[in-house]
Parts: sequence; structure tokens; C-alpha cells
Amino acid sequence: HPMKEMFEGWGAIGVTGTPSPHFKAEGGPVCTSCHMVKTAKSALPGDITSHKTEVIKPAEAAEGEPDSCSGCHTDMDKAALQSIIDQRQSEIQSFLDQVKAQLDAATDKESDAYKAAYTNYTFVAADGSKGIHNYQYAKAILQKSLELLGTTPTEMPVTGGKEPQTWPIWVATLGLSLLLVGVGFYAWRRRPA
Repeated sequence: HPMKEMFEGWGAIGVTGTPSPHFKAEGGPVCTSCHMVKTAKSALPGDITSHKTEVIKPAEAAEGEPDSCSGCHTDMDKAALQSIIDQRQSEIQSFLDQVKAQLDAATDKESDAYKAAYTNYTFVAADGSKGIHNYQYAKAILQKSLELLGTTPTEMPVTGGKEPQTWPIWVATLGLSLLLVGVGFYAWRRRPA
């Protein structure tokens, strides 16, 4: 599941595993902490969990309504939290756009480097959080993709002095093949009778 793997910081090709700071925090959040925000059922605020699986960004929360971030990040106001979200998602989207452009422009789409870059790109895109689940890891993955495609990233990720984990290309090819088989089966099952 790309969201879980992104949060836990593993699964990318040629990138050192980097768990999210939220994942590493003792007693840190789980999926429902952000995706099922506590809402009030009585006069006590935040005493029941919402069953909507939507993230409520600080800027989107109605006056007096809890959001997905402020319950834990009590040291920052909603505007500061929203600013961090916007900056990180904008940066990751920019990287996604750059990698996509390089993938589209590539001439050798059968090379191991192309396949690894494509797999890493689809991993970050499939996560869907644009870096919120694990900003440093998402950024490192996309920078590695640019590097694999022959584009020098403007900034290299911090890896804590560890050598990047490398995966054989067959792992990427197998993963992509399984994804395509699943999509094909889904499309076949949804065909008109």
C-alpha cells in the first residue's frame, strides 16, 4: 500500500529508507489520527472520532472545528501549519512535474534506470499526499528519479551517512507488472456485459 510504505519510509528503488518523523514518534499518529479527526458529540470538544476519512487542513476547518493537524501540533497556529503543508506539497508537486516531463522525454524506456525512475515516480504519485505522509522520503525518491533519468537534482537528500538501499530491477519490473495485471483485471471485470 503506497501510503503505508511512504509513511513507514520503505519501498523506493535506490533510496535509503527514511521513516516519517510521525511514524518514528513514540505514541505518534496512526492513519485515523489525521484521516478521522475527532469531533464533538457533547460539550467536551474532540470526544468522538469522525467517520469521514477526509483530512481537514487547517485552512479548511470551519471556525471552532478541529483540523487534522492542530490537535497534536499545539505549538503552531493554523496559518503556520497550513503554510508548511502548502510549501511542502508545492515542492513535491514541482518534483513530480519535473520527473514526469523527463519520463515523457526519455528515449530509452527499456533501460533499468528508466524503469526504476518510473517505479519511484508512480510510488510517490500513488501515495497521493504530495509529501505530507513523509516529506523527506518523497523528496529523496523524486530526486533519485531525476538522477536516474540523467538530470542533476538541485539538492541532494539527507541520508544520514547511510548508503542508499538498492533493489534489483526485477523487483521494480515485477511490481509494475502486478500493478498492470491488477488494472487490466479490474477493467475486464467492469466491462459492459
